[in-house]
Amino acid sequence: MIWWARSQYRRTICQLPFQITIYDLSEQPNYEKIAEKALQLKELGLTYSSIARRLNVDHKSISKAINWIKEINF
Repeated sequence: MIWWARSQYRRTICQLPFQITIYDLSEQPNYEKIAEKALQLKELGLTYSSIARRLNVDHKSISKAINWIKEINF
């Protein structure tokens, strides 16, 4: 016995509502603004968490800032 499935119509054209956010890229990102200070504090032996508390940002921003400034210096 051979089983078969009914074919279903496929939607090829549809309208989906969506929103996009347009960023103003002329302003420097926060991680670039804090990169030099973050690197100085890291060289003094502070942890990412303590640097983040001092600069009022997330520890991930500190990591990104330090990686960015090291990348452009090499």
